[in-house]
Amino acid sequence: MRMGIINLPEMEMFWARDKPYSMPAFAMTMSRRKFEALGKYFHCFNCRALHKDNTDKLVLIRPVMEYIQAKCKTLYVPQKNLSLDEGMLKWKGRLSIKVYNPKKPIRYGMKFFFLCESKSGYVLDFSIYRGISSSLRDTVFQLMGQHLDKGYHIYMDNYYNSVEIAEELYSRGTHCSGTLRITWRGAPKVLRNCVRHKRLLRGDMDWRKKDNTFVICWQDIRCVTFVTTASNAATEPFIHKRRVKKQGRYELEEQRLQRPKAVGDYIAYMGGVDHFDQMINYYTFARRSRRWTKKTTLYLLQVVLFNSYVLYQKYRPDRRSKCLTFRQYHEEIATALLHFELAMWPDSGGRIAHAPDIPVEQRFDKPPPRPSPPAGGDGVVAGPAAAALPTDAARPAAHARLGSKPDHPHRLLPTGTIVGGGVRVVHKHEKLGGVRQQRMCRVCSKNGYRRDTVYQCSYCKVALCQVTGECFMKYHNLQQYWTPCRSGDGRRARVPGRN
Repeated sequence: MRMGIINLPEMEMFWARDKPYSMPAFAMTMSRRKFEALGKYFHCFNCRALHKDNTDKLVLIRPVMEYIQAKCKTLYVPQKNLSLDEGMLKWKGRLSIKVYNPKKPIRYGMKFFFLCESKSGYVLDFSIYRGISSSLRDTVFQLMGQHLDKGYHIYMDNYYNSVEIAEELYSRGTHCSGTLRITWRGAPKVLRNCVRHKRLLRGDMDWRKKDNTFVICWQDIRCVTFVTTASNAATEPFIHKRRVKKQGRYELEEQRLQRPKAVGDYIAYMGGVDHFDQMINYYTFARRSRRWTKKTTLYLLQVVLFNSYVLYQKYRPDRRSKCLTFRQYHEEIATALLHFELAMWPDSGGRIAHAPDIPVEQRFDKPPPRPSPPAGGDGVVAGPAAAALPTDAARPAAHARLGSKPDHPHRLLPTGTIVGGGVRVVHKHEKLGGVRQQRMCRVCSKNGYRRDTVYQCSYCKVALCQVTGECFMKYHNLQQYWTPCRSGDGRRARVPGRN
């Protein structure tokens, strides 16, 4: 939290000495090595409880995410008006749930769907986009959840809105208002033709009604379409201001127009998510990381911190004193956590449960043990013993799904060993046949790298690098020459639930 207030480009700079930007408070609180160790071993899920057939893409952060969701829902009862919109957490690494939107300030990242109170921005619930497995309708009703059938009024933009969703929400005792995509979200054909042929002039309006659902087309600078179940097609006056150049000088010109009341309500109550997103970006401490689980968890802690600040503003004991700013509140919370005393803050008993370990043969991170090659007195391996040598069939199921090629059954036998039929094993480098022929190195490809080579093993006929000879030695000496637990492994990134 203090790093969010004091923003430096590199983390090591917070522990620098004799520099213009030196921060003694950080070194007095904790050493840099200890802080880096905490970040290195930071996790939110027991890796020994991760099943090898796991399909949940958020399983590594789900305990923390569900805990925070439950707290946000139960600690505050919101006012009538709610807003639903998306937010983005910047992430450019390899991740199956990463999205790309060139029209947003953050083009690459994880998409969050937030349900917030319109005025304060308090986050009532959220969900993370996991692909096309769920529809927009499911997302809206999942976030509304416990707020249905209670008379709330939700504001959404045209990404979520449709006539069908508005009608279904109204049947569940919830009003809905927001912009609408006129072309294919259930709008009447008459209004679609009106927009297509540009029949409306500035300030004109056309609308249609079905039961309690109104679809309104209003011509401002461009035609805007709204759907609402909370109001009718009544209008209200407003003053439109614009800069006009007269005699070489810019002047502010006011123009009195009429607009639908639904438009004014949408402008007033749609900014809840935007207010929350603006506030957490002032003092963000979700720093750059190679692990998406760590950065996402810090982002969720920023959500918790903002929600607690909203509750402080509403329910602080001394209402006559001046309210702390968001920066001052950051400092107070960080100081209280650094000098934490259990007697002042007793345990409430709501800790996150640690997932129990599962058997070794069912885990993702622990492959089943591979048999060691039998050794005879004279080093001869033949017949059934040669067939028992470790092959790719003994690899973990998560890696076998990646389409890896099987290894040579005699790759671990030392040079000079005699196998069945009197054949002597000889491992040595040789060039591939053909002119300028190249193949991908087997060891590099198993570790997630793309490196082509013109050499292969003369006996195994497997392409191996001869840049340093390391790949050749790994392939013929190590039972497990790939590194499934290596940080940043490309193949590991494509396994569900991992990055």
